[in-house]
Amino acid sequence: MRKVNPDSLNGIVTVQFIGEPAVDERAPQKDFFFLVHKHMQQLSSLFTGPSTSCRFVNNMIALQREEYLHYGVISVLSLYQGSPGPAMFAAPIADFILYGKLDAVKVSVSDLISGRVKTTLEELEAISDPVKFKQEASFNTPLRFKAGYTKPIVAFEDKEKFVRYICLHQLILSTQSEIDQFTKGLMTNGILDVIRNNLDKSRKILQRDNNE
Repeated sequence: MRKVNPDSLNGIVTVQFIGEPAVDERAPQKDFFFLVHKHMQQLSSLFTGPSTSCRFVNNMIALQREEYLHYGVISVLSLYQGSPGPAMFAAPIADFILYGKLDAVKVSVSDLISGRVKTTLEELEAISDPVKFKQEASFNTPLRFKAGYTKPIVAFEDKEKFVRYICLHQLILSTQSEIDQFTKGLMTNGILDVIRNNLDKSRKILQRDNNE
């Protein structure tokens, strides 16, 4: 992708698999991009989580190599060929890419991958006693400092915002550089603007419809 002339990224990609007959309409192109997306979902070091609900990985080497940018460009090329987009991201990540702002992101503890952070937040959400919540959230939840939530005392009335912030940090803020680089790739030939101007139809490009 580093060697590709940006001006050539608005045409049809020709694909021929070794050992197979000559190019047949656009079937090879679609197969090629399907395999690329499948690899990124299941085997790439750029993403983690289920193939239908992927999260970005904090990967500084990949960032330096602009691998997230390249995958964004590849996603644009796949759309040019009439192939589906990545359709693999967790809903909050799709929200952030589609709307471009945190305020528009819908997120909850259920969106997190099972682990210590999710378990801790589930336990905090279940606390109905204000005094107990204040004690647990303020003094027994050190993970909040790693997420940048440094308010000295977390009161019961902070509960909803507190949980939301930790979820946003886990899913978006901790890997925002990676997400931003991928999004920059989607800007190729103005595709991101097209996506954001057609939100209802565009979501399926980034997020798989569980009803399908």
